[in-house]
Amino acid sequence: MQSPLDILHGCAVFDGVEEKLLTELAALAKTEHYATRTLLVPSGQLPQLIRYVVKGRIELVLSTEDGREASLPIIAGRWASWLGCFHPQPIEHEMWSSAGASFLAFPATALRQCVASNPEALMRIILEVGNSLRLLIGWSLVSNLFLPEQRLAYALLAISSPREMEITQEQLGAIGLGSRQRVSRLLHSLEARGLVTTGYRSVSITDPDKLGAFAFGKSWRTGINSVLPGFGSK
Repeated sequence: MQSPLDILHGCAVFDGVEEKLLTELAALAKTEHYATRTLLVPSGQLPQLIRYVVKGRIELVLSTEDGREASLPIIAGRWASWLGCFHPQPIEHEMWSSAGASFLAFPATALRQCVASNPEALMRIILEVGNSLRLLIGWSLVSNLFLPEQRLAYALLAISSPREMEITQEQLGAIGLGSRQRVSRLLHSLEARGLVTTGYRSVSITDPDKLGAFAFGKSWRTGINSVLPGFGSK
């Protein structure tokens, strides 16, 4: 596992932050391991930590009174979440750890203090939060306008970092793509087009630009970071 300081160095948000401040923040990080699926933050509670996902996932889960659920996975290499850290309000969803997950957890208050006097760092965080909101808006539009295969392509581009991700067909279905059987058919369709490869509980994007062109057609701009920039990484 990377050290907390290495992870901070690898995150573009902290470019330009004094090394002394980063070292102090890294010293506050706690390693978390969860063998089973575990509730990290319940609905209505203020997140006290921002977690970097080393292994497994953090799932943002919204439930209805009649028992239905929708979830959004935050996979390895990403943070959960900048918005929860810099908009300190109780969340309306739940945050769950997947089974077999490992995180580095940083106190949200200390992280905010670390970047408080650095305009560049604050601007990068604004961009990270803006990208998250951009994806959510994009997903709502894609859900209404695009074909099922295109919706799946968009979802894979939105949550992938790096190109290969550990995610099950059930988890993709919970994003709003339907049953496991339906997701399986859609993945096989993308695989037949040479856009993805699938493995046991994993999906790999063969070429992000080709997948983006399939999802968006002429509106796609070459270069994955021009449309769906990765979160929290250089």
